[in-house]
Amino acid sequence: MARRAANTVTPDVKQQLLRVATRLFSDRGFSGTSIQAIAEEVGITKPSLLYHYPSKDSLREAVLEDLIAEWEIRLPRVLAVATEGTDRFKAIFTEAAEFFREDPNRARLILREAVDRPQETRDRLGGHIGPWVRLLTDAIRSGQEAGRVRPEVDPEAWLVGLVVQVIGTYAAADLATSIFPSNEVDQANPYGMADRQINEITRMARTSLFVPPKVKP
Repeated sequence: MARRAANTVTPDVKQQLLRVATRLFSDRGFSGTSIQAIAEEVGITKPSLLYHYPSKDSLREAVLEDLIAEWEIRLPRVLAVATEGTDRFKAIFTEAAEFFREDPNRARLILREAVDRPQETRDRLGGHIGPWVRLLTDAIRSGQEAGRVRPEVDPEAWLVGLVVQVIGTYAAADLATSIFPSNEVDQANPYGMADRQINEITRMARTSLFVPPKVKP
């Protein structure tokens, strides 16, 4: 692939760098990814990359900030569906899951960062995921008070488990092709199984959360 000179870089090169860096950081880890590898995949020289991001650390910071910015774009929609419609549970869950379906590398990167830098990841993501988590926690407690949600449910623990399942589903989506026989998985669409998993997680989450309706005699 021909490399572009620093003074002929296309306007969207920074977004290309972020996309490629997100994928390589999530696949190989930060330490296992070189600036040279990122530059070569984008098709520019290493000096061109360093013109936009002076170091690998600054590129990593930009990648994480981009992930958070994308979530903050979606967050208003998540908060909106929480107050609209008849099936708010499914709507909120679908909006959150779609964030990772759009780019499963987001899920992989979060898991990588959580393992490599747990404290920093908690500090960075906590403030941005917090509003969504508090909204759902309050909704669960309100449901318990109204008798719609099982009283034994621990709202925070239930949500943590759900978030981990969603992130893990898309982070490990490729595993479906090796776990299941080929006739049970669409080999051309590895995220088809992830979508099925999300549907099943939704069903189990709903069953574990809500009090079943009383059967009329």
